[in-house]
Amino acid sequence: MTSIVTSSLPPNQTDCFALHMNATGLSYYFTGFFCYMPLPYMCHYKIPGPPSDFAFMLEEVGETEAHFIWSSLSSWPATESRPELLLQFQDEASADKPHQRALLFNMTEVVVQGLSPGHLYLFSLIAKHPSGAIAALASTLAVMTTVSPPAHIFVHPDVSEESMTVQWEPAAREEPDGYCILLRPLTVGGSPRELWVNDSLSIKLSMLVPGGTYEVGVTAVKNGNRSEANTIVQTLKPERVQIVVPYEENTYSVVLYVRKPAAGVFDGITVVYGRHSKSMALQEGDTKIVTEGLMPGTEYEFAVYSKSGNMTSAAYQVLGVKTCLAPPTNLRAGAVTDTTIEILWNEAEGSRQNYEVICANCAEAVLVQKVTDTRAMFTNLLPGKVFNFSVRTEKESFKDSPQVFCQVRAAPSAVEQLAISKTSTSVMVSWPETVGVVDGFVVSITNATFKQQKSLNDTTERSHWFDGLSPGSSYRITIVSKSGRSMSHPTAVNVTTTPAVPEDVTFVEQDGDSVYVTWKPQGYVDGYRVAYRLLENEKALHEHTVHEHSTRMKDLIPGAEYQLDIQAFKGAEYSEVLSVQITKGPARVCSLSLGHINVSSATVSWEAGVGQFDHYRLTVHNGSVGQVLTLSRESLGHTLSGLLDGCLYNITVDRVRNGVAGASAFLTFRTEPANPKGLRVASVSSNSFSLRWAAPVGCAQQHMVKLSPSQGVVTFHRLEDGEIQANVSSITPGTSYTVMVTAVASSVSSSPVTQIVTTDETPPGSPTNLQAEEVNTTSALLSWGPPTKPNGRIRTYVVQYWEVCPWPDSNFTQIWTETEKPELHLNGLSPGSAYKIKVAAENSAGAGIFSDSLLILTKEALPGEVTNLTASSYNHSYVSVTWFLPWRTNGRITKFSIRANRADTNLTVQSLEMYAENAAAVAIPHCNNTVDPLIDSTPSHLETSLPSTAWDVPISALMDQLRPYTTYNIEVSAFTSEGEGPVSSQAVLTPESAPEGPPVNLSVRNITPRSFSVSWDPPIVTTGPFGYVVELQGPNGLIFNNRTLHVQLACFGLMPYTNYTLAVRAQSAATLGPEAKIIVLTPTDAPGGVIGLSGTAVDSTSVKLSWSRPSQPNGIITQYRILVLNLGTVVQDIILFGQEKDLQEADIGTDGMLRSRPRDVPVRWSELDGGFSSFTASIPEQLYEMSSSPPSYLATSFSFLAETSFANIPGIATEPDEAHISVMASPFTLAPSTTDQSLTFEPEVKVVKTELMDVSASQMSYEVRNLRPFTEYSFRVSAFTSAGEGPSAEILVKTREQVPSSVQRVSYQNISSTSILVSWEPPLSPNGEITHYTVYGLDLGTNKAFQKVTDSTSIVLSELKKHGSYKLRVAASTSVGESPLSEEDDVFAITLEDEPDSPPVNLTAFNITSHSATITWSPPETPNGVIQVYEVVYEYSVMRAAVNSSTPSVMLLDLNPYTLYDVSVRAYTKYGHGNQMSVVLKILTSEDVPGSPPFNLTCDSVGPSEVSISWQPPLQANGIICFYTVDYWNSTHQLSLNTTTTSARLESLHSYTLYSVAVQASTSLGTGSQTSEVLNFTTLEDVPGGPVLNLMILNFSATALLVSWDPPVEPNGRVFYLLSLQEEPESGIAGTIVSNKTTDETVFLFTGLRKYTAYRLSVTATTHVGHSENSTTLLELRTDDDLPGFPPMVNSSWNITSSSIHLSWLPPKEPNGLITGYTVVLKGPSSSTTTSTTNTSLTLADLVPYTAYNVSIAAVNRRGVGPFLVVCLQTDEAEPASPPRNLGILNHTANSLWLSWEPSQEPNGVVLFYGFRIQELLRHTITYQNSSGAVTKTQLAGFRPHSVYQIAVSAFTKRGNGDQYSDPVTFITNETAPDVLGNFSCSGWSWDSVFLEWEAPVHPNGIITHFLLQFGDSEEELSSSTFHHTISGLQPLTEYTFRLRAVNSAGLGAHMSCTARTHPESGIFTMGKMEEKAVTLTSLSIP
Repeated sequence: MTSIVTSSLPPNQTDCFALHMNATGLSYYFTGFFCYMPLPYMCHYKIPGPPSDFAFMLEEVGETEAHFIWSSLSSWPATESRPELLLQFQDEASADKPHQRALLFNMTEVVVQGLSPGHLYLFSLIAKHPSGAIAALASTLAVMTTVSPPAHIFVHPDVSEESMTVQWEPAAREEPDGYCILLRPLTVGGSPRELWVNDSLSIKLSMLVPGGTYEVGVTAVKNGNRSEANTIVQTLKPERVQIVVPYEENTYSVVLYVRKPAAGVFDGITVVYGRHSKSMALQEGDTKIVTEGLMPGTEYEFAVYSKSGNMTSAAYQVLGVKTCLAPPTNLRAGAVTDTTIEILWNEAEGSRQNYEVICANCAEAVLVQKVTDTRAMFTNLLPGKVFNFSVRTEKESFKDSPQVFCQVRAAPSAVEQLAISKTSTSVMVSWPETVGVVDGFVVSITNATFKQQKSLNDTTERSHWFDGLSPGSSYRITIVSKSGRSMSHPTAVNVTTTPAVPEDVTFVEQDGDSVYVTWKPQGYVDGYRVAYRLLENEKALHEHTVHEHSTRMKDLIPGAEYQLDIQAFKGAEYSEVLSVQITKGPARVCSLSLGHINVSSATVSWEAGVGQFDHYRLTVHNGSVGQVLTLSRESLGHTLSGLLDGCLYNITVDRVRNGVAGASAFLTFRTEPANPKGLRVASVSSNSFSLRWAAPVGCAQQHMVKLSPSQGVVTFHRLEDGEIQANVSSITPGTSYTVMVTAVASSVSSSPVTQIVTTDETPPGSPTNLQAEEVNTTSALLSWGPPTKPNGRIRTYVVQYWEVCPWPDSNFTQIWTETEKPELHLNGLSPGSAYKIKVAAENSAGAGIFSDSLLILTKEALPGEVTNLTASSYNHSYVSVTWFLPWRTNGRITKFSIRANRADTNLTVQSLEMYAENAAAVAIPHCNNTVDPLIDSTPSHLETSLPSTAWDVPISALMDQLRPYTTYNIEVSAFTSEGEGPVSSQAVLTPESAPEGPPVNLSVRNITPRSFSVSWDPPIVTTGPFGYVVELQGPNGLIFNNRTLHVQLACFGLMPYTNYTLAVRAQSAATLGPEAKIIVLTPTDAPGGVIGLSGTAVDSTSVKLSWSRPSQPNGIITQYRILVLNLGTVVQDIILFGQEKDLQEADIGTDGMLRSRPRDVPVRWSELDGGFSSFTASIPEQLYEMSSSPPSYLATSFSFLAETSFANIPGIATEPDEAHISVMASPFTLAPSTTDQSLTFEPEVKVVKTELMDVSASQMSYEVRNLRPFTEYSFRVSAFTSAGEGPSAEILVKTREQVPSSVQRVSYQNISSTSILVSWEPPLSPNGEITHYTVYGLDLGTNKAFQKVTDSTSIVLSELKKHGSYKLRVAASTSVGESPLSEEDDVFAITLEDEPDSPPVNLTAFNITSHSATITWSPPETPNGVIQVYEVVYEYSVMRAAVNSSTPSVMLLDLNPYTLYDVSVRAYTKYGHGNQMSVVLKILTSEDVPGSPPFNLTCDSVGPSEVSISWQPPLQANGIICFYTVDYWNSTHQLSLNTTTTSARLESLHSYTLYSVAVQASTSLGTGSQTSEVLNFTTLEDVPGGPVLNLMILNFSATALLVSWDPPVEPNGRVFYLLSLQEEPESGIAGTIVSNKTTDETVFLFTGLRKYTAYRLSVTATTHVGHSENSTTLLELRTDDDLPGFPPMVNSSWNITSSSIHLSWLPPKEPNGLITGYTVVLKGPSSSTTTSTTNTSLTLADLVPYTAYNVSIAAVNRRGVGPFLVVCLQTDEAEPASPPRNLGILNHTANSLWLSWEPSQEPNGVVLFYGFRIQELLRHTITYQNSSGAVTKTQLAGFRPHSVYQIAVSAFTKRGNGDQYSDPVTFITNETAPDVLGNFSCSGWSWDSVFLEWEAPVHPNGIITHFLLQFGDSEEELSSSTFHHTISGLQPLTEYTFRLRAVNSAGLGAHMSCTARTHPESGIFTMGKMEEKAVTLTSLSIP
């Protein structure tokens, strides 16, 4: 220090001084300081305040956790140093240190767990700088955790009808104050109830509704807070049902009558029986329960419960209920013989039972068997008799089951022996009489192919003829006797019929002298003996044996008569001889031909006949009409007229001599059909139309309809009016058709009739070939083909499309084209997406079918922007980037680009690219077409990758090498094949790192005695948001170590004259940097508080105070101040001041400072940043008291002040100490005083006075007077120095007692009917401690007084009268005495009502009827309240009911007649009835008609006309039953009878008739309307009472008969019918039984009958009992004739010529009628002809040689043409009738030819080879060549080049070629090179020329185009017409060689050479010599 400075120091004090800033100016001054005391560090940094809108709130609190939220602090603080964020919390009731939890600045919420339920916690959000500075960011939150609910709640199992006990367990480690129980009814009415339990873990809930369901909730209560309710639902037991009785017992079920519970609720009834149970909900009015599935014949015990939820009532037991026995089932016959019958049945359901089997007619007496098995055997029976059996089930103590009946017939006895007689077609059998009951015999005859059976019902007729047998056949005859449906064992015998003569002998004329004879055999034979002779000659011409059915008669004389004898034999037996006469007929007619044919006529002709005959016989017929004409022998033709159009006619012409016809000539023709008449259109639709025209008159029954264009299906129908209708279907809609209709008869058609028809339009078919062209990113050009079925004119097209990838549409978009043009440009598509497209055509009928879907893929485009981009710091150099896929990928994402840009410079500092397949956890969605969608539209070729979560899966990347605490813009973009999409960006700040240097510019300012402020600058290098740790040390060491975010700090609560050392360190990334230090000294200040303040009450109005001076005077004490406060109001202000000498005696050291200093002081500090916020340490209320020194825990406490000022700062005032104390106490509220706020004294007035005392003494005392009695006062004492007043010390002192004033607000509350709660408030002026209260009471009813004493402000008065009146008074007492009383203090009380203590009396009944009675009574003697209602209960054994009445009388209605009732009455107050029931009054109601019907009606059959009915009496007889009325009826009659018993027998009933029966019961008052349930029964069957009626026959077909009839008038049962059909007997022989049938229908169809055969039919009506003698009806009938059943049989055929064949046949086996002729159809390759003849032979002429023919022969009878016999014939070969066809040239050359042709259509044989006729036209030459085989292609050679030829082809068979050549073809052979020239010569013409001359080639081989002349190197072309030439310009006398050749189009010919010499110039001419040279001809190949 300079000498100037040191000179200013006081003398002798130059060692230790502090340079202190002047608090009132700008200068500094020196302050003496202890040299040994180090200077403290002074804080110069404070944590800045949070944002202005910062909020810290409680979101949710639970039992053990609390959820807090706060505003974001991500951008706070603005400085680089960031403090640590802490959540501090402390249990308010715990003395432990507060807990702290570190938080992150990016957090905005936290959940604190591990709290204790029901505790109060204080939560603070603070910021703590690494230097130790601490700042509160928001006010402290007081949080009460939720009380834990009970751990387990359950209901005690002992649940009754009206109560239940609920128990629970307390929560672990919890002691609640009590529990609240909430009772809420769920199924019954009523309000919820709330009950409280304090000292128990259970409660009994009573007075509940039986069967009701309640929800019980239990909550724990602590400190007035309730936990969540722990609930349980419980259902009470319902009341038991009143009565249960069996109503009806059946075999498998029992009906119970149930009366429901009288009170409460229930939801069903459960019946338990055995191991089974049944539950059901009874509806209103239901009284019966049916228990099914019971075992028959079993005794059951039933337990009936009412049910409510899962609770059941007590059981109502019903014992000894027995089910009925079940009858046996399937009663049937077992083994049955003629003398024994076995009866079988199935065992009846049940157990341990027997059976009674009865045979009513097995003997003279009824036979009864008792068996335990299910079978019984009856023997020694009469064969064939019907026996009646019945079986029923028996069991001891059970009623027998109903009987089951059956009838069984014993088998009849068999026939013992048979006698036989026979013929060739019949056999007679006879037999003796049989034993037993026989009602007929069944006789049958059978062999391998034949079966005939006859039923004989006449037992006296014991023989039978079998006729219609096959001769020579072996048969087996059996006979069976029958009785009903029973048959005996058969008796059989074998027999063979004798052979029979043949029949149907047929003679077939043969050409020449023979006749072919055939016959039809009868039965089976071994052969025939045949002989024939002239009729006039007895000697046989020829005799032989044949084993066939034909023979040939040879060497016959034409016109002669012969006799033929035929005899059949089989073994040694011979038939009779059959003799037949035959006349040899005249010669046959030849060359029968057909001439002109039109619609109605035809002309036939023939050649003249040879031989003798009488006339011609011409027969013409068309199958239905025939005509025979006789023509003279001179006739050679005839014209037939009057024919029908389109009909087929058969014409036969033969010669007749003496009635014998010769061989016939026949032909078949058909007239032309007439064209259709009246053609018109009947109807038209889209796919069909109908035409109509008149039916043809002739035979043209078929029509042909042709459509142009040719489409559709045509069907024909003949209408009722005779017209023909053609229905044309399956045609195209909207199309015009030209329809041609022709009549067709066989293959002949009429001229057509034309009609034009246009169909209606319909929706078109689907378009075709849908394809897409020019598919772009957002559009596609669609095209398609029109529908193959437009069904009209297409007007427009409709297109549907929808996206299927990547975002499938749920609906399609539909658009229409503007024109009918099949294309559309589709816009508005999304890039890179797949679409499904369909198209449909639309016409006037609407839209048609859509085409197959087309799948297209639009081109890719730039992708969209990535979504939900987020970037977060991983550490100070890494950033994690996350994003999601673009909403529209617009194609396949190939990669992503990630870039990091500096936010301040926008420069890219880091970039990254990620391929899509590596970027995401799932496949990137895309639509990838693997096949061109324009070609293939099936979805299988479009690969779709659509992960359902693709857009929900984030994509992440990590960016590294970044700077700490730097803001970057992270950019992400997606790429497709089209490039990069939009960029999405997100800002991110990297975390900080550790500081690198200390804070700089640390300085101190604004120093006061208790505060100073410091400031500093951040470290030079910024490594993050800096926070700062501020450490303050005092004389005794470390005071605090706090954290702050600010760079300036204010420290408060310092001690004057004290050195402090302050150090500051920067902190970032949770790491401290180097520190900066400073030392600060505080100046003088006001004193501390007084010590040892105490007070003593002198009397009821004065108190004496004592205290010691402050331990921290901080200067000289100048005065004391005493403040007297009552309830916070100052009532006296006393100032005690001392004299000046007192000040001089102060304990001041030689250095001018107080000797005593506190070493541990409280400090508070505040940050300076332009604004301040407050924070206060968490100080529990009970610890905050004024004392001479602050509590020790305040040594490290601190607070922010809302308004703080510092010296030397302009505009800021100095802060007093009181402000500091008040601010520290501001977060806490003092507990309210327990002293009464309403005093009887006048309000105290503040008294201010001063007194002179010795203030320098260390001990002080003072007496305060004029106070109120027994009042607690607060006395505050404080000391003063020159710097101001120090803190005050406070003490509470209460004055002494006096007599109290009257109590206040006396009231009462009813607790029960005998107790009340009286309560009051203490006196306004208790004037002392209330020792007790006295309650005085007076019973106003008896004027009896009483008193009670209590020390509380309430008392319960018990044992009072129910519903009584009382007067009450209350007095308070202190130790001095009792308060005064007056009438104004009286209170009048009335106790509650209660249940009556006595029942109603004097019950009386009168006006008793059958359904009502009037009851009266007197009220109870002790009602205990107002009677609200009377309940009258009346009951009998099975019923209990109750009615209410407000008066002491009631009329009971709806009583049961004739019933003894018990009636009782009880009274109800509003609290119940008290279970006080009156004496029971018994009353009996009068009789009435029965109230229920008889029940359980049963029926037992006695016989077919008699039954027995039984029943049970009514359950509600309503009196004595006098009789029962039984009504029974059927559909026509109704009867009734009366009986006094419960059974009746009904007689004279109709057999097998449905009857209904009902029973009514009657008392003396009548029957009433109660009728039992109707019982329906059917009487037993009997035999029918007569035959069937109206038996009718309908010929269904030739082989089927439909029989119908009506049932008998009296069927007497389930009628079925026995049908017997047999052929009518012929020649006295019994007919064969065709069929025996049984049916229950009244119609039957017999099939498989012989055609045109007589039959006899019998129909017998029968039942299972049998049939009567008059129940059979007979009817004779005949089947229709029919077409012949078989075709004729071929006899022989032979070829006459190559164009004619002779054919003969035999008649059909089954003609099925008279054969009128034969139809012969000849079918050749190209046509068919039909011929009719009556003969059995025919010569087929005019046939095509070597042709296969099918000849069909059918017999004709009245019904038409029978089946055809098809014979295949082949004519012999002949010469071809036509040449080969279509001769053509395939290729040709100059000398060869390739030919092809088609074979002859009429080769008439096998073609062996082909011959060619070749003619050269120019030379007129003809040559012949042959092929190598029957080929149709060949090559011919040997032709001349360039020549004209004509060629024809002919086919050769083995018969020749018939000179049949094809049409010739002409051709010219190709050219070849020409031959050499002729006569080529040359000669010198002059000295310079040569003359050449030549002739054309002999064979130019083409057209010469020119000549080519060559000599030397020269070449010259000469005209083809020039044959000489002169060459000039030559050299004289020079020899030249000339080569000349002809040229044509084929090339150069061979050359000729010639040598000549020119003349000399003299002109001499010399002829040269011509040289001959060999010439080679070159041939050209023609391809």
